[in-house]
Amino acid sequence: MSDSLSQEDIDKLTKSSKQESTAKQASQLEYLNENDADVLGELANISMGSAATTLSMLLSNKVEITTPTVVEYANIEEIFKFPKDYVTVEIKYQDGLDGILIFSLESKDTAIIADLMMGSNGLVEDVQLTELQLSAVAEAMNQMMGSSSTSLASIFNFSVNITPPIVKLQKAQERLDLSDEIFGVPIIAVKFKFKVGDLIDSQMVQLMSLNQAQDQVSKFISTMTSAVDETIANINEQSSLSSNINTSMNVHSTSPMPVQPSQPLQSPITVQPVKFASFDESPQVHGESNRNLDLLLDIKLKLTVELGRTEVPIKKVLELTRGSVIELDKIAGEPVELFANGKLIAKGEVVVIEDNFGLRITSITSPDNRIKNL
Repeated sequence: MSDSLSQEDIDKLTKSSKQESTAKQASQLEYLNENDADVLGELANISMGSAATTLSMLLSNKVEITTPTVVEYANIEEIFKFPKDYVTVEIKYQDGLDGILIFSLESKDTAIIADLMMGSNGLVEDVQLTELQLSAVAEAMNQMMGSSSTSLASIFNFSVNITPPIVKLQKAQERLDLSDEIFGVPIIAVKFKFKVGDLIDSQMVQLMSLNQAQDQVSKFISTMTSAVDETIANINEQSSLSSNINTSMNVHSTSPMPVQPSQPLQSPITVQPVKFASFDESPQVHGESNRNLDLLLDIKLKLTVELGRTEVPIKKVLELTRGSVIELDKIAGEPVELFANGKLIAKGEVVVIEDNFGLRITSITSPDNRIKNL
């Protein structure tokens, strides 16, 4: 057996060494600490959760954008060293946040999304992307990231606006066609598992500069710190108020007013429940009860029809956006409740009266009970 290595063996070892070096650089966090990476991952998870809901409505398919993983690259060129074409979606922040967001999608995934956006079934064979398909994907990403910006605005407690997305096909082994400010700086990538029904099971990557990532983390921590400080201040204020009340009560209880012996003792006070007149259905033209009722007949009450209720975590509330669907505890066809000033008085079924909704009452409490409840 020869001790020397062939050129083929040397090439394999060199290629393996380069791959291990790249993987190590991408997996280790040199620029961010673990806490910052966790914050970025959670921010991306919440914002892309809203985006997934919007995309589900647009594509009429279940969309999952989950499992964010934060990795680092020394520059953006390292990310696109693949022997195939990719599609990039570039979005700039106008208000609230700074910098550029770039999303990368595989060409086939882009073609499927475009096909679904144009009302087809998404069963794509030819992945030669046209300007029309790229425009369809741009519209999908515009609505997705609009929902994402709304979620971020609710987290940061300030307005977040973006520019319309720019979608481009990046050819393999060619220079990336992106904004200059994204080159020559460390890149933070958040990689998501991306699924669309049974059509796509792939990966979506969100890219931003290191400075942009650090800015988002800093603003998030500042927002959370302010919220905690405000909560502590409110608790201290309530505790101080409660302490003052207790102190005042103790002072009065330990210093009773002296009884003047010259004053006569008061006679006992008789306490008995009040007896109200009954508002029944019997006609009383001249009775006192009817005169009392007449005084109340013109008072307006707020009627409310409740379709149903449910409970969701705060996280789900933050992810709500236009087009979101909330499942209630009512079964379809089950009677809905009618409330008067918050008191249940009847049940019925929802009807349409010309252009308005209405309620056809199917069961109702007696007038006597209605008056007592109100």
